[in-house]
Amino acid sequence: MARLLDLAERGRITDLLHALAAIEMEDAQFSAWAAEVRAMAEAFQLRELCAALARVEVRC
Repeated sequence: MARLLDLAERGRITDLLHALAAIEMEDAQFSAWAAEVRAMAEAFQLRELCAALARVEVRC
């Protein structure tokens, strides 16, 4: 998740979407969460995206 946050903070949306797809392929339990993150990324809601990813990072 740290990698996703780093990519979001740098505005690397395409790279973030690729990394997100890899996470989904690795573990299907993240599908719903990944769909929410993808929607924010595709809408360029970077503040919301970074906040959501930071919350996940803190829980780890």
